[in-house]
Amino acid sequence: MKISGKIWAVCMLLACGCLWSAGNVSAKVCFVGDPDCAGGADFGEYVDPAADGELCKKEGYTPKDVCQADMTKHIVGYCPYNANYVMCCGREYAYDACVYPLVNDGKCGTRYKCACDSKKFKFKQQSASICKNVVNGTQYQNSIAFGASCVYTGFSGGQSTVVSQFTECLCDRGLYPKTTEECSSIGSAAAGNSCTDSNGNVYYSTCLCGDDYKVISSECKYGTDARQKLCQQGDVYKARACCDCNNGTYPYDNIDDVDSADSPVATYASCEKEKFCTRGSRYRATSCKRGYKVENGKCILLSCGEAVKQFINENPSKKLAYGDATGLKNQNATAYIIAENVSSNYLYRGKSYYGARYFTRVLGDSLMAQSCKDNNPTLTATYSKFDSATSSASSSDSSIYTYFYDLKLNFTNSKFTSNSRFYAYLVNLQAKGIIFNAPSTFYSSISGYSSALVQPVITADYLYLNASGTFNQYDIKINTEMYVGSNSTFNLNPGMGIMGNGALRAHVVRVQNSSTLYLVGPSNASNPSKIYVHRAMLGEGVNGSKLIVKQNAWYNMKNNLTNDKASVWVGRAGSKFCVSSSHGAYYVTDLNYPAYSNKCHCWVAHAGKTNRGFGYDKNVSDITYKDIDGSTRNAYGAGRGPESNYKHARWGNDHAECGY
Repeated sequence: MKISGKIWAVCMLLACGCLWSAGNVSAKVCFVGDPDCAGGADFGEYVDPAADGELCKKEGYTPKDVCQADMTKHIVGYCPYNANYVMCCGREYAYDACVYPLVNDGKCGTRYKCACDSKKFKFKQQSASICKNVVNGTQYQNSIAFGASCVYTGFSGGQSTVVSQFTECLCDRGLYPKTTEECSSIGSAAAGNSCTDSNGNVYYSTCLCGDDYKVISSECKYGTDARQKLCQQGDVYKARACCDCNNGTYPYDNIDDVDSADSPVATYASCEKEKFCTRGSRYRATSCKRGYKVENGKCILLSCGEAVKQFINENPSKKLAYGDATGLKNQNATAYIIAENVSSNYLYRGKSYYGARYFTRVLGDSLMAQSCKDNNPTLTATYSKFDSATSSASSSDSSIYTYFYDLKLNFTNSKFTSNSRFYAYLVNLQAKGIIFNAPSTFYSSISGYSSALVQPVITADYLYLNASGTFNQYDIKINTEMYVGSNSTFNLNPGMGIMGNGALRAHVVRVQNSSTLYLVGPSNASNPSKIYVHRAMLGEGVNGSKLIVKQNAWYNMKNNLTNDKASVWVGRAGSKFCVSSSHGAYYVTDLNYPAYSNKCHCWVAHAGKTNRGFGYDKNVSDITYKDIDGSTRNAYGAGRGPESNYKHARWGNDHAECGY
């Protein structure tokens, strides 16, 4: 170490001073070789020039006690003139030298303040969530100082600190695993907290799907539309919507339902192909086999009307017409199939009218029968005559036959008149009035066919039978009058429908003009047909009219509507009221009379000018009989009926009349 001349001189003086102090106190210079210092010069009283510290202050030293009182500083050296003065430096001056990667950031005395090379080590952890660029002050949220490091000692807040700087700020990819590109590649968007590193990269905590991704694809029963991109959110894949493969559009869930030989489906489409469903499939019909139609993707039976129209179109040679208002105008048709309630101005004679249920079951095919199994239409005619106005409706024609099958006929707003032969099979006929001027026959059933849809019943205000005919097992209700005339013979076999028992109900029955009305019950005697007539009037104008009650038919002389007494009036000579014993009876009070076995008992009018009758008079409570003219007669037999000694009539056995 080089020592200045000034310091050297001082040292020499101090040395000499020490020697001098052993003797007298005067300062003296002694030379070498002069042991007694005889030749030295004497300086007298000596004063130390550094004793007041001014020299140290000039050299930049600080009083020792002042430095020690400042906790931010420390002593790094002493003044050579006065030890009470020290070199006082900040505590950051902690290094004897700065060794790379530390670089010199300042010097105090012999001590250095070192810092990291900020060209390479730019970044430090500013806080728990911020890494900062110490050069330009840029802060990187949620990043961590990382890479090669540099550490130096500094001083802050009254104490020494260790400062670390790094080559970069990085993101914890465990906390921020996603980038915008990564989220976009799986259909989602970066979301949540983000982190930015010193390289300009931004990372996110998660990828989230947008609001339009509403469903989790794994929860979709039929998957999702393969054309629509899924969105991944964590371990879950989301879609905008589930595949629309609902039962309403695609009703079949089994390939056999559409592809098997017995399936009604002709062609079909799958939900998988039409809507690109990714999982599972359902099917819908696009066309059906004969007898079926597509409805809501399913092949269902044609309606009855549709099935009938299909059959008619397939069989043009049969000259059938669909029985609606238009079809019934077709006079060239041979038959009409009625599959719906329909009204027509008039009907044509010489045609056949089929209820669709009967036609499809007996004359059609099994598919038609299925479609029409519950068909129960009503044919309403509004014209006053049954026969077409374009035909010769004024006279009967024995060569023309008109047929009705399994139908309800409604003429309640008009009179039903037939001038040609009329056949009705399982028909319910209602009319304001019925007039048959040609033979007519009603059948309550059809051989080989049954139906509970149509009840064989006739209801009318009046019924005029001007020709022969038969009502087989029909229930008949005539509100006013039933008339049999014009030399006709009519067999009336009441059925089993009205009120649970077969019955004829009429206010007045007139059998005139030598006609005969047979009232015949069923073969089962334990459940006979009931005949309710308020007044029966026989042979008023012409001799030989007959009313014959036979084979399990009870003629009730009580008015069924009011429970008033009823009567039978027998008129001109030869007119008869006959009851077959054991099989038939008239019912007066609680007794059946007569009760003679195997006999036919007839009340026969004698020849004479006055019509005679018997029975209860509804206006007289006593048991009396009256003539048809209303005059009171004495009666015999305690009111049980006419006796043979009554002067105007007699009982007789006439097996021929009753069919024996």
